[in-house]
Amino acid sequence: MVKECYVLDPLHEIQCILSHFKKRKMYMDESIIVFSIVYKLPPSWKNTKRTLEHMRIWLTIFVEEELTMHDKSK
Repeated sequence: MVKECYVLDPLHEIQCILSHFKKRKMYMDESIIVFSIVYKLPPSWKNTKRTLEHMRIWLTIFVEEELTMHDKSK
């Protein structure tokens, strides 16, 4: 339970910051939001952080390849 609170507190902090942004009609890119949440994870979540980073890299490569293939087909 202690670890869970340690994760939820930073998440709540980020949610509060985002709500302040929305009130002022300022928006943040989703990738920045996700990175902020991952960055705030405790050290015990190190493997999860690494996995998420690898997924982000893989998805970026995949999307770029799909866009390239789409452009070539036109």
